[in-house]
This record gives sequence, C-alpha cells and structure tokens, in this order.
Amino acid sequence: MSTPPTSPPSEHHARARALAKAVSWRILGTVGTSVIVLVFTGRWELALSIGGVEFLGKIGLFFLHERLWDRIRFGHPVRHAPPPDDQIRPSR
Repeated sequence: MSTPPTSPPSEHHARARALAKAVSWRILGTVGTSVIVLVFTGRWELALSIGGVEFLGKIGLFFLHERLWDRIRFGHPVRHAPPPDDQIRPSR
C-alpha cells in the first residue's frame, strides 16, 4: 500500500519546521553538555551557564545550516517547467 503524494511544504512551513527541529535538538544537546560539565566540575552554576551559552549559539548555527541546505539542490527531485500555453492541447 503506497501513500498519496504530498505537495512540497511552503516556505513559511519549511522555516517553522527547521526552527522546531533546531530547538528540540539543542534542548537534548544542552542537557548532555550541562550534565558533562556538572560531572567534571560539580558546579551547577557553571553547568547551567555553559549550557545556556551553548544552547543559544548552536541553535543559531543549526538554523542557518538547515536553511542553507534547503537552498542546495542535492537530494531534491528535479522540477520540470510546465509547457508553454501554446503547446498545451485540449483533451478529446
């Protein structure tokens, strides 16, 4: 059983999706970084400070990375232009 084809996402939807992915990934990464800092230093303040700086910096970098990849044709299907109006024949 196959799924019906879907239309490509709108530009707004693609940006919102990229941002949501960036936030969820960074939350996971920041928790990991904060735990590592806490284990090595035993200092909550330092762990949370480093986690906060890392969260903001890397979420921005990930969002930019995702947006750049949206502009690269690699892995996207080729879109063909529709024929000019004078070449469209009515069906009989």
